[in-house]
Amino acid sequence: MEMSVGYNGQGSLEISNGGTVTSTTGYIGRLTQEGSVADYSSKGTAAVVGEGSLLQMNGYLYVGDKGTGTLEITNGGTVKNTNGYLGYASGSNGTATVDGEGSIWQNSASLYVGKEGNGTLNIKNQGAVYVNSSLILSENGTVNLDGGILKTGSLSGAENFNFNYGTLETFDITGDLINKGGILAPGSSPGLLTITGNYTQEGDAFLEIELGGLISGDEYDVLDVTGTLNLAGTLDVIWYDGFTASFGDTFDILDWSLLFGTFDYINLPSLDEGLSWDISSLYEDGSIFVSDGSRVPIPGSIILLGSAILALAGFRKKARSLEI
Repeated sequence: MEMSVGYNGQGSLEISNGGTVTSTTGYIGRLTQEGSVADYSSKGTAAVVGEGSLLQMNGYLYVGDKGTGTLEITNGGTVKNTNGYLGYASGSNGTATVDGEGSIWQNSASLYVGKEGNGTLNIKNQGAVYVNSSLILSENGTVNLDGGILKTGSLSGAENFNFNYGTLETFDITGDLINKGGILAPGSSPGLLTITGNYTQEGDAFLEIELGGLISGDEYDVLDVTGTLNLAGTLDVIWYDGFTASFGDTFDILDWSLLFGTFDYINLPSLDEGLSWDISSLYEDGSIFVSDGSRVPIPGSIILLGSAILALAGFRKKARSLEI
């Protein structure tokens, strides 16, 4: 059974007050007839509003299939599907907005933004979008992360990803990513994030690194940038799953081809008495380690001003392998 909202015409659907709509495949804004048979535009709007309200597709969900589709998930509503499409066919327009705490769009496979048509995804005010496999942005697709969280296995088309605020968790990014004011969190507590392209972190942005053991990319986070790493903003290092480091422990958290700039601030977790963090190699080989305080006396839970760190520009990192 298929669900269509705005099928060769105008249509709307609102699911609220804990209501549920379930189908196999869903279309919001679908035009199947052309020419003299149907010389109008197809337009569909679906709103899933409030805690407990659910739109569930056991198959695909198309928002804009030759027509214009709009999906709004607000105030704790939930949408679930396998593959999702915003702007599926040429000439179509698809827009989805996930707005408010508890509002969730769960894609158990992939999400295509602007596959053949135009697609826009807006995430804000603690809304959440989960994509188990790949989030794919075409040249006609745009994602605006203005709060909330986006978790995806991979992200391609990063040039069209507006990383303004909120948290991005992923393992793989293709394209040049600019983090204007959000939190970039490698992997999924923890993991290796590879950016095939350049990564720029601006002054209001954060890189969050979790330390949960001594195996890089598995027990602690690693950011690997194949192109240029442009640094500013904050490095936020936190313990994960009750782990704490001991004397001599080393964490190789950054890789790059070219490096420009430094973090403005570095937040480090507390260590046992008599131990301190040594960040003297951070901008040389991407590592931090725990010392006895005899080299660089940097205690835990301290914020370091980037101006106090030696500025580097155009430094090419040594080639090295990751222990995974």
